[in-house]
Amino acid sequence: MRLPARTVAGVALGATGVATALASAFVGTVSFLAYRRVTHPIFGDFGTPAPPEHLPREPVSLTSKDGTPLAAWFVPGSRPEPVLLLHGYGATKREMLHHAAFLHEAGWPLLLLDLRCCGESGGQAVTFGGRERDDVAAALAHLRARPDVDGERIGVFGLSLGGALALMAAADCPAVRAVVAESSFANIHSVVRRNFRAATRLPHFPFAHLTVWLVERRWGVRADRIAPEREIGAREDCAVLLIHAENDDVVGVQDAHAIFTAARGPKELWLIPDAEHALAYLTQREAYAERVCAFLDRWLPAGSAAPEDPLAGELAAAG
Repeated sequence: MRLPARTVAGVALGATGVATALASAFVGTVSFLAYRRVTHPIFGDFGTPAPPEHLPREPVSLTSKDGTPLAAWFVPGSRPEPVLLLHGYGATKREMLHHAAFLHEAGWPLLLLDLRCCGESGGQAVTFGGRERDDVAAALAHLRARPDVDGERIGVFGLSLGGALALMAAADCPAVRAVVAESSFANIHSVVRRNFRAATRLPHFPFAHLTVWLVERRWGVRADRIAPEREIGAREDCAVLLIHAENDDVVGVQDAHAIFTAARGPKELWLIPDAEHALAYLTQREAYAERVCAFLDRWLPAGSAAPEDPLAGELAAAG
């Protein structure tokens, strides 16, 4: 028995609709699982040496704009200008103790912050900088209110996501006078696409875009605001030192060049061969400490070199 053509067409359309619905449900479910995976990172030691534990540390409790409790350590120093240290994705403030050790030896007061959903801080998800930007603002407000430091001249030092947050902090807070950012991404879309397969074992299309969309909808953040390459251009009076591994397989070196080009104040770019993502210090400890401390010495203290300095804006690329 032959079915009428209209019936056959209806069945075909119905089957197509079911297939489309199933495909949409599959993509939606996988995207949600991917969203859960990347917003709740697996913390590890990254195979690095144990950080020094000898630094004097004062526990500090902070509260982010949305009420999230944040944990930090304050390390006193002999200088008046403090430096805020920001860890990367999947890390905690403890991973910043390597850098804190040489900065403490140089006399800088330090604040090491656990970003939300990391270490001892509260929070329900990592938002790639969307809500973490408020966490950094809370830390900066704490430093500005402390009577034992100069809260109007603050340095910020960050790795990876922390580096991106350090650059954006310069746009948010006029008290930030010097930024050291290692392995920072230029914008959130590019870094999520680049690393999505490694984090989830899924192709970046269409899942990476949908994952970012879910973060935006769930946490009320705008991904287009997580763009250090654009934000750093808002300041002409904040010095920037960019450090990047030449063969970084997590955040490509082109991101460092994009940020360097966009920065309008005094700036330096140090490219390091044979280093892994956000681990440059472990390859050149003495040179790294010397370079960072010299940069902060030059630009952070009151009366330091002005943006009109003839060396401002130099490109300092070295192996």
